[in-house]
Amino acid sequence: LTWYVDKIAQKRWTPTVGYDVPHSFPLRHKTELGYSNGKKNSIEDIKKLLPEDDSFVDKASHFSGARSVRIVECCKRKSDGSQIGRMNGGHGYQTLEDVFYLHKRDYRSQIARHLMTDLEHQDMTTEDAQLRLEQGMLVEERFLSGEEKEDDKIPALEFKCFVIWSRLFACHYRRGALIAGYYNREGALIHKKPDGADIASLPVYVDWSRVVEIAERRAAHMDQLRVDIYVGRGSYDRKGRDRPIRYVLSEVEMEQTSSFDHDLKEEGTRLWIAGYKIGNNQIVPNTEVPRVYVENGLRLPSNYTEVCTNDRDAHLCI
Repeated sequence: LTWYVDKIAQKRWTPTVGYDVPHSFPLRHKTELGYSNGKKNSIEDIKKLLPEDDSFVDKASHFSGARSVRIVECCKRKSDGSQIGRMNGGHGYQTLEDVFYLHKRDYRSQIARHLMTDLEHQDMTTEDAQLRLEQGMLVEERFLSGEEKEDDKIPALEFKCFVIWSRLFACHYRRGALIAGYYNREGALIHKKPDGADIASLPVYVDWSRVVEIAERRAAHMDQLRVDIYVGRGSYDRKGRDRPIRYVLSEVEMEQTSSFDHDLKEEGTRLWIAGYKIGNNQIVPNTEVPRVYVENGLRLPSNYTEVCTNDRDAHLCI
């Protein structure tokens, strides 16, 4: 199970099997950062890995949920030539509140300091799979709304899709902290949250069939899996308002951490248990975990994405 909660391994492996993923800046395990035999990186070492003129999201890769997520929006120029950005450091709901001038505030040192602290701690969990993870850090592009607006504060749509027995049950639909509700496999709204009235309808640019295809393909041959998908424009594309709409696989979760409406939870539970009661299932070999992941102490090498995107038959990728 560690394979499915290992964010660094997933982000290195996923693009090699045909999924679009957010562009990664540094994506490093603790030992890849030079931590060994008591040696530690300095704040300056970590700071050098952070983008200087790109919007990004950073977090400790070994923490579950939204713990330690920080979001930076960068960079707009004022009439006097100075750059202005926004950042939040909290629960990771993509709200951007604190305004700072990039030439006055060393925000990258502040983030590097937070990441160094995170690298010294393990996640607060009792789950064995999570506890096996090596500490690490990930920094990737921020995803923005797919709407034709100049305001890049608007976060992308996020679908947390719950797949049961390889078939989509429902997607938890949200934008930042605003939760609209749940959509079923046919794209119908089956439960609306009170605070989600403004975004309850899917925008016209969303091709729902693509969301369903990504979720079900990723969760094939599994009794249940949560597949998180962003639909929007990547901040790294650098094409202004002409940036393409992308459907990116953000991460997967074995635990269904989203809060369900009671009736929806009961129905999902019933479907999951029914698959075992009916007995219409069979053991399918798990061929997605690369051999090198096990041989390398539950880590994928840093060059895995580059090598295996170009040659899936390479020894490293088997």
